[in-house]
Amino acid sequence: MIKIETVIRGSFENSYFRFGRGDRTMVIIPGLSVKSVMESADIVAKQYKVFDEDFTTYVFDRRKNISSPYSIKELADDAARLIDILGLKDICLFGTSHGGMISLELCHSRADLVKKLALGSTSIKVSEDNAPALEKWIAKAESGDKEGLMTDMGRDIYPGYFFSRYEEAFRQLGKTITEEELRRFIIQAETIKGFDFTDRVRDITCPVFAVGSSDDKVLGKTAITEIEKAFSSNPGFSCHIYEGFGHAAYDMAPDFTERLFTFFK
Repeated sequence: MIKIETVIRGSFENSYFRFGRGDRTMVIIPGLSVKSVMESADIVAKQYKVFDEDFTTYVFDRRKNISSPYSIKELADDAARLIDILGLKDICLFGTSHGGMISLELCHSRADLVKKLALGSTSIKVSEDNAPALEKWIAKAESGDKEGLMTDMGRDIYPGYFFSRYEEAFRQLGKTITEEELRRFIIQAETIKGFDFTDRVRDITCPVFAVGSSDDKVLGKTAITEIEKAFSSNPGFSCHIYEGFGHAAYDMAPDFTERLFTFFK
Protein backbone atom coordinates (compact mmCIF):
# COMPACT_ATOMS: atom_id res chain seq x y z
CA MET A 1 0.00 0.00 0.00
CA ILE A 2 1.27 3.44 -0.99
CA LYS A 3 1.98 5.73 1.96
CA ILE A 4 0.41 9.21 2.00
CA GLU A 5 2.86 11.83 3.25
CA THR A 6 2.14 15.39 4.37
CA VAL A 7 4.31 18.48 4.51
CA ILE A 8 3.41 21.14 7.09
CA ARG A 9 5.15 24.52 7.17
CA GLY A 10 3.15 27.01 9.24
CA SER A 11 -0.21 27.47 7.51
CA PHE A 12 0.97 25.52 4.47
CA GLU A 13 -0.14 21.87 4.53
CA ASN A 14 0.06 19.68 1.43
CA SER A 15 -0.15 15.91 0.97
CA TYR A 16 1.51 13.78 -1.68
CA PHE A 17 2.52 10.22 -2.38
CA ARG A 18 5.44 8.73 -4.25
CA PHE A 19 6.38 5.48 -5.90
CA GLY A 20 9.17 4.06 -8.04
CA ARG A 21 12.89 3.79 -7.37
CA GLY A 22 14.54 5.53 -10.31
CA ASP A 23 17.08 8.35 -10.22
CA ARG A 24 14.96 10.70 -12.31
CA THR A 25 11.95 12.61 -10.98
CA MET A 26 8.42 12.85 -12.34
CA VAL A 27 5.78 15.05 -10.70
CA ILE A 28 2.10 14.55 -11.54
CA ILE A 29 -0.42 17.31 -10.88
CA PRO A 30 -3.86 15.74 -11.34
CA GLY A 31 -7.00 17.38 -12.61
CA LEU A 32 -10.04 18.79 -10.86
CA SER A 33 -11.85 16.23 -8.72
CA VAL A 34 -14.23 16.06 -5.79
CA LYS A 35 -12.42 13.24 -4.07
CA SER A 36 -8.69 13.64 -3.40
CA VAL A 37 -6.34 11.67 -5.63
CA MET A 38 -4.72 10.53 -2.39
CA GLU A 39 -7.57 8.05 -2.07
CA SER A 40 -6.49 6.41 -5.34
CA ALA A 41 -2.75 6.18 -4.67
CA ASP A 42 -2.43 2.45 -5.31
CA ILE A 43 -4.40 2.66 -8.55
CA VAL A 44 -2.25 5.53 -9.84
CA ALA A 45 0.98 3.75 -8.92
CA LYS A 46 -0.15 0.68 -10.85
CA GLN A 47 -1.13 2.77 -13.87
CA TYR A 48 2.35 4.32 -14.09
CA LYS A 49 4.40 1.25 -13.11
CA VAL A 50 6.36 1.45 -16.38
CA PHE A 51 8.20 4.42 -14.80
CA ASP A 52 9.31 2.57 -11.66
CA GLU A 53 12.80 1.52 -12.74
CA ASP A 54 13.84 4.89 -14.13
CA PHE A 55 11.81 7.41 -12.14
CA THR A 56 10.67 8.26 -8.66
CA THR A 57 7.19 9.67 -9.18
CA TYR A 58 5.48 12.17 -6.89
CA VAL A 59 1.73 12.84 -7.11
CA PHE A 60 0.57 16.10 -5.52
CA ASP A 61 -2.72 16.94 -3.84
CA ARG A 62 -3.96 20.54 -3.54
CA ARG A 63 -3.06 22.30 -0.30
CA LYS A 64 -5.35 21.62 2.66
CA ASN A 65 -6.35 25.10 3.81
CA ILE A 66 -7.51 26.51 0.49
CA SER A 67 -9.89 29.46 0.68
CA SER A 68 -11.95 31.52 -1.74
CA PRO A 69 -11.03 33.33 -3.88
CA TYR A 70 -8.05 31.38 -5.18
CA SER A 71 -6.25 31.30 -8.51
CA ILE A 72 -4.41 28.87 -10.74
CA LYS A 73 -1.29 30.98 -10.16
CA GLU A 74 -1.63 30.41 -6.41
CA LEU A 75 -2.12 26.67 -6.96
CA ALA A 76 1.06 26.68 -9.06
CA ASP A 77 2.91 28.54 -6.32
CA ASP A 78 1.72 25.89 -3.85
CA ALA A 79 3.08 23.13 -6.09
CA ALA A 80 6.39 24.95 -6.50
CA ARG A 81 6.67 25.37 -2.73
CA LEU A 82 6.14 21.64 -2.22
CA ILE A 83 8.76 20.87 -4.87
CA ASP A 84 11.22 23.18 -3.10
CA ILE A 85 10.50 21.66 0.32
CA LEU A 86 11.03 18.16 -1.07
CA GLY A 87 14.26 19.27 -2.76
CA LEU A 88 13.24 18.07 -6.22
CA LYS A 89 15.18 19.23 -9.27
CA ASP A 90 15.13 18.74 -13.05
CA ILE A 91 11.62 17.37 -12.87
CA CYS A 92 9.53 15.86 -15.64
CA LEU A 93 6.21 17.57 -14.96
CA PHE A 94 2.89 16.04 -16.06
CA GLY A 95 -0.38 17.90 -15.52
CA THR A 96 -3.84 16.67 -16.49
CA SER A 97 -6.80 18.95 -17.25
CA HIS A 98 -6.91 21.55 -14.42
CA GLY A 99 -3.52 20.19 -13.37
CA GLY A 100 -2.24 21.00 -16.85
CA MET A 101 -3.18 24.65 -16.37
CA ILE A 102 -1.40 24.63 -13.01
CA SER A 103 1.61 23.02 -14.68
CA LEU A 104 1.74 25.71 -17.36
CA GLU A 105 1.77 28.40 -14.66
CA LEU A 106 4.43 26.51 -12.70
CA CYS A 107 6.62 26.01 -15.74
CA HIS A 108 6.30 29.71 -16.55
CA SER A 109 7.07 31.06 -13.10
CA ARG A 110 9.66 28.45 -12.12
CA ALA A 111 11.32 27.30 -15.32
CA ASP A 112 14.36 26.38 -13.24
CA LEU A 113 12.45 23.41 -11.82
CA VAL A 114 11.12 21.83 -15.01
CA LYS A 115 13.15 19.79 -17.49
CA LYS A 116 10.23 18.56 -19.60
CA LEU A 117 6.49 19.30 -19.55
CA ALA A 118 3.63 17.00 -20.52
CA LEU A 119 0.00 18.12 -20.76
CA GLY A 120 -3.03 15.84 -20.74
CA SER A 121 -6.44 17.07 -21.94
CA THR A 122 -5.94 20.66 -20.87
CA SER A 123 -6.47 24.10 -22.39
CA ILE A 124 -4.51 27.31 -22.75
CA LYS A 125 -7.67 29.45 -22.70
CA VAL A 126 -10.98 28.80 -20.97
CA SER A 127 -14.24 30.63 -21.64
CA GLU A 128 -17.92 29.85 -21.16
CA ASP A 129 -18.07 28.75 -24.79
CA ASN A 130 -15.23 26.21 -24.69
CA ALA A 131 -15.80 24.72 -21.24
CA PRO A 132 -19.47 23.75 -21.35
CA ALA A 133 -19.37 21.32 -18.43
CA LEU A 134 -17.77 23.60 -15.84
CA GLU A 135 -20.73 25.82 -14.95
CA LYS A 136 -23.00 22.79 -14.74
CA TRP A 137 -20.66 21.08 -12.28
CA ILE A 138 -20.37 24.19 -10.12
CA ALA A 139 -24.15 24.60 -10.06
CA LYS A 140 -24.62 20.98 -8.95
CA ALA A 141 -22.00 21.40 -6.22
CA GLU A 142 -23.47 24.69 -4.98
CA SER A 143 -26.95 23.14 -4.77
CA GLY A 144 -25.60 20.16 -2.83
CA ASP A 145 -26.61 17.64 -5.51
CA LYS A 146 -23.74 15.27 -4.81
CA GLU A 147 -25.01 12.30 -6.81
CA GLY A 148 -25.89 14.55 -9.74
CA LEU A 149 -22.44 16.11 -9.64
CA MET A 150 -20.65 12.76 -9.76
CA THR A 151 -22.84 11.32 -12.52
CA ASP A 152 -22.49 14.50 -14.59
CA MET A 153 -18.71 14.47 -14.18
CA GLY A 154 -18.55 10.78 -15.08
CA ARG A 155 -20.71 11.31 -18.15
CA ASP A 156 -18.70 14.35 -19.31
CA ILE A 157 -15.21 13.06 -18.58
CA TYR A 158 -15.34 9.44 -19.72
CA PRO A 159 -16.38 7.84 -23.03
CA GLY A 160 -19.96 6.64 -23.21
CA TYR A 161 -19.24 2.92 -22.99
CA PHE A 162 -17.25 3.41 -19.77
CA PHE A 163 -19.79 5.67 -18.10
CA SER A 164 -22.65 3.30 -18.94
CA ARG A 165 -20.79 0.47 -17.27
CA TYR A 166 -20.03 2.41 -14.09
CA GLU A 167 -22.92 4.89 -13.82
CA GLU A 168 -24.20 3.35 -10.59
CA ALA A 169 -20.69 3.43 -9.10
CA PHE A 170 -20.49 7.17 -9.81
CA ARG A 171 -23.86 7.65 -8.14
CA GLN A 172 -22.82 5.67 -5.07
CA LEU A 173 -19.56 7.63 -4.86
CA GLY A 174 -21.63 10.81 -4.79
CA LYS A 175 -23.28 9.65 -1.58
CA THR A 176 -19.89 9.66 0.17
CA ILE A 177 -19.02 13.29 -0.63
CA THR A 178 -18.64 15.56 2.40
CA GLU A 179 -19.55 19.23 2.66
CA GLU A 180 -15.85 20.09 2.96
CA GLU A 181 -15.11 18.24 -0.27
CA LEU A 182 -17.85 20.21 -2.02
CA ARG A 183 -16.45 23.48 -0.67
CA ARG A 184 -12.95 22.68 -1.91
CA PHE A 185 -14.26 21.53 -5.28
CA ILE A 186 -16.14 24.78 -5.88
CA ILE A 187 -13.10 26.90 -5.01
CA GLN A 188 -10.88 24.92 -7.38
CA ALA A 189 -13.46 24.87 -10.18
CA GLU A 190 -13.81 28.66 -9.96
CA THR A 191 -10.07 29.08 -10.61
CA ILE A 192 -10.57 27.69 -14.13
CA LYS A 193 -12.92 30.45 -15.21
CA GLY A 194 -11.20 32.93 -17.48
CA PHE A 195 -7.87 31.10 -17.49
CA ASP A 196 -5.80 32.46 -20.38
CA PHE A 197 -2.21 31.41 -20.99
CA THR A 198 -2.20 32.34 -24.68
CA ASP A 199 0.23 35.27 -24.51
CA ARG A 200 2.73 33.35 -22.36
CA VAL A 201 3.01 30.13 -24.36
CA ARG A 202 6.08 31.50 -26.15
CA ASP A 203 7.88 31.74 -22.80
CA ILE A 204 7.77 27.95 -22.36
CA THR A 205 11.04 26.80 -23.95
CA CYS A 206 11.49 23.31 -22.52
CA PRO A 207 10.32 20.25 -24.52
CA VAL A 208 6.53 19.86 -24.35
CA PHE A 209 4.30 16.86 -25.12
CA ALA A 210 0.52 17.33 -25.28
CA VAL A 211 -2.29 14.83 -25.66
CA GLY A 212 -6.00 15.33 -26.02
CA SER A 213 -9.06 13.90 -27.67
CA SER A 214 -11.17 15.10 -30.54
CA ASP A 215 -14.29 14.25 -28.53
CA ASP A 216 -13.43 16.13 -25.32
CA LYS A 217 -16.76 17.23 -23.79
CA VAL A 218 -15.17 19.08 -20.86
CA LEU A 219 -12.80 21.60 -22.47
CA GLY A 220 -14.05 21.28 -26.03
CA LYS A 221 -12.79 19.34 -29.03
CA THR A 222 -10.57 22.23 -30.21
CA ALA A 223 -8.60 22.51 -26.95
CA ILE A 224 -5.83 20.19 -28.14
CA THR A 225 -5.61 21.73 -31.62
CA GLU A 226 -5.31 25.20 -30.06
CA ILE A 227 -2.42 23.92 -27.93
CA GLU A 228 -0.82 22.39 -31.01
CA LYS A 229 -1.04 25.72 -32.86
CA ALA A 230 0.17 27.78 -29.89
CA PHE A 231 3.30 25.66 -29.36
CA SER A 232 4.14 25.34 -33.05
CA SER A 233 7.25 27.52 -32.68
CA ASN A 234 8.66 25.36 -29.87
CA PRO A 235 11.13 22.94 -31.55
CA GLY A 236 10.71 20.46 -28.70
CA PHE A 237 6.92 20.26 -29.00
CA SER A 238 5.05 17.09 -29.96
CA CYS A 239 1.38 16.21 -29.85
CA HIS A 240 -0.95 13.24 -30.12
CA ILE A 241 -4.70 13.54 -30.67
CA TYR A 242 -6.88 10.60 -29.70
CA GLU A 243 -10.43 9.86 -30.82
CA GLY A 244 -13.03 7.98 -28.83
CA PHE A 245 -11.52 8.33 -25.35
CA GLY A 246 -13.09 11.65 -24.35
CA HIS A 247 -11.57 14.05 -21.85
CA ALA A 248 -10.04 11.14 -19.92
CA ALA A 249 -7.82 10.08 -22.84
CA TYR A 250 -4.77 10.15 -20.55
CA ASP A 251 -6.51 7.53 -18.37
CA MET A 252 -8.36 5.53 -21.02
CA ALA A 253 -5.99 5.24 -23.99
CA PRO A 254 -4.07 1.96 -23.52
CA ASP A 255 -0.88 3.29 -25.09
CA PHE A 256 -0.70 6.63 -23.29
CA THR A 257 1.66 5.79 -20.43
CA GLU A 258 4.13 4.31 -22.91
CA ARG A 259 3.96 7.50 -24.98
CA LEU A 260 4.55 9.58 -21.85
CA PHE A 261 7.43 7.37 -20.76
CA THR A 262 9.08 7.63 -24.18
CA PHE A 263 8.82 11.42 -24.07
CA PHE A 264 10.22 11.79 -20.56
CA LYS A 265 12.94 9.19 -21.01
